[in-house]
Amino acid sequence: MSLVYRIKRCFKELVGQKQWPLVRPVPVITRDDFFLACLIRPNDVVYDIGANHGSLASFIADRCGVNGKVVAFEPVWRTYERMCERLQAESLSRAPIITVPLGLSDQPEIVDIHLPDGLDALASIAPADQVNKVHASTHTRSLHCGVITLDLFVNTTGIQQPQVVKIDVE
Repeated sequence: MSLVYRIKRCFKELVGQKQWPLVRPVPVITRDDFFLACLIRPNDVVYDIGANHGSLASFIADRCGVNGKVVAFEPVWRTYERMCERLQAESLSRAPIITVPLGLSDQPEIVDIHLPDGLDALASIAPADQVNKVHASTHTRSLHCGVITLDLFVNTTGIQQPQVVKIDVE
């Protein structure tokens, strides 16, 4: 099923037109969930870039089913650990979620990611003083995190190219 076809179906569903064939209902909580539910089909391979604690990766895995695959990228180690703990505790009746402790960029390198005090979800590669200004934080931690290119990841791991890529990064 082509991406254009999926997007057309999504917009038709947004305006209330019934679509056939119907797919297994997945509980939809937000508009993002609804849009992803319209785009993602069983057996899809989906890359979740900026997976944070894995809530969307989990939703996507439910949507892909046991024959699909989700690759969740999260470069901040503490957030990555929490994501892994959360995802391991959940159901096995969905697509496997492959967790990757790296970010994606235009070249492989080590970057400094700045985290405002207590706000790991707002990690940024912007300079620390700018992160402090934006988040009214008095203290920012800096971490060295690895990033690679998507092409390098696909070529070295052998994981199929995705049908859908969800990106939630700056």
